[in-house]
Formats: sequence, structure tokens, C-alpha cells
Amino acid sequence: MIKCESDPNFDPLKFDFDKDPARVADTAKLNDATGTYLASFAAHGGKLLLFQGLSDPVFSANDLVRWYKQVVEVTSGGDLEATRRFVRMFIIPGMTHCGDGQAFDDFDPLAAIEGWINQDKAPDSLAAGSKAFPGKHQPICAYPTQAAYGGKGNPDEIASYSCRG
Repeated sequence: MIKCESDPNFDPLKFDFDKDPARVADTAKLNDATGTYLASFAAHGGKLLLFQGLSDPVFSANDLVRWYKQVVEVTSGGDLEATRRFVRMFIIPGMTHCGDGQAFDDFDPLAAIEGWINQDKAPDSLAAGSKAFPGKHQPICAYPTQAAYGGKGNPDEIASYSCRG
């Protein structure tokens, strides 16, 4: 059983990163999203859609990619396609924290997860537009694929791209 006790004398401004991390270990077990064994979640029909800006100055997309790779190993024994049955991850080039940046950051993850849950249509890509690139549209592809222009058609239109990787 996890035991969490509060310290009324604790001053967060005096937190010592060399000594104090052990003080938060119990609550970290409850609050930190670090677990990578998602077999029960998958077995119960869970669907998880992740997205992260590659240019996020707060959280590194590399950390999310590392976590995802651990999910593939721990939950699916290294089988990426088995993991993709219940988890899809999208890394958005140029997107900063919570959107913005020089990126195709105008997309609808809610519609994507609803389609996956209600019609069993797993999203291979998210249709995206951008304030940074008015009039242009491009797919955001599910990891590990990336959008690639096919060499034909209008480069401002989604239909001119495919997800490759």
C-alpha cells in the first residue's frame, strides 16, 4: 500500500534536488505517468492517442519517443504493430508547447480518437493546417512514419502527401 503523508512545514522553495526527491517517491508512484506496461489497458479495449511538439521547449519529444519504445518492448514484446493496435503517437515538427510555432498544429485529435473508438478506424495520420503556413495542409503521420511529398499534385494539399517510414 502506498502511504502518502503531508508535511505542513514543507517549503517548496527550499526543495533540495540532491536530497529531497525521495520525499516525493510515494506520490510519484501515483502521479507520474511513467508506467509502460499497458497490457490490461489494451485488453480492455483502451485506445491511446499521443501527440507532442518536436520544438516544445518544456518537454522533449525524445522523452515521449523513448517512453513509447518502452511500451512496445514491455507490453508487446517488441512488436510495434501489436502496440499500434491500441497506441498511436504523433510527433509534430516545429510545434512548440500546446501548439503554435512553425508547424502544422491545427488538427483534431478528438475526432481521431472518436473515429478509432466508434468506427475502429485507427488514425494513420491527422489532417493538419497551420496559421504559420496559411493555405497549406499536410498530414501529421503516426510514428514512426513521416509525411512525404509524392512529387505530383499541389504541395499545399494533403492528397499530395503520404506517410512513409
